[in-house]
Amino acid sequence: MKVRYRPSPAHVVTVLLGITAMVVTLVLTRDERPRVEIAIAARSIEAGAEVVPDDLERVSVVVEGIDASSFIGYEHALQEIGGSLLVRAVDRGEPLLSSDLRRVGEGPGRVISLPVDPERALAGTLRSGDIIDVLRADESGASEVIASGVRVAATSDPTTLDGYALTLEVPDEVVLPLAAAAERGEIYAVRSGGAQPLPEMVLVPGGGLQGAE
Repeated sequence: MKVRYRPSPAHVVTVLLGITAMVVTLVLTRDERPRVEIAIAARSIEAGAEVVPDDLERVSVVVEGIDASSFIGYEHALQEIGGSLLVRAVDRGEPLLSSDLRRVGEGPGRVISLPVDPERALAGTLRSGDIIDVLRADESGASEVIASGVRVAATSDPTTLDGYALTLEVPDEVVLPLAAAAERGEIYAVRSGGAQPLPEMVLVPGGGLQGAE
């Protein structure tokens, strides 16, 4: 004769308590903290580069206890990157900040990147948004103002081996003179701030002055 096993009431209670404990543990350990999806760099990106969708990755982060307003939301970043330059270099996996993108090229003029010796550009301390005057000075002692009151769109890291570069928003008429002077290594950048514009004069060897052509 078969003996049918019947769990005792105590055993049933033990099993039910175990299941209840598992459910409670799952509920308590589930992360209910607020999260936001931000944009991070999918690769290392140099300052002055135009950011494209493939440069970004989406990541969900907990925003509890931190100020998330400095980060760029992923969807918002996709809308902002068209025609925007990165104002600082970012490493792969680094979050993009709201101050990292600068929209350029919407107004008159052009955007140009120029290789510059950091020692001729305030020791490489210029930053996005600075207003500068760009000077040309050659070995003969002649100098002139090529562009006055132009805005710095982005700068590269002056400590890298790739060299230092300024990305500037400039009027159409100074693009070619700037490119030529940069190619010859004759560029100087001066932060103008609220100062009066420099006179567009050429210093002629021998001490004389004449109007810049």
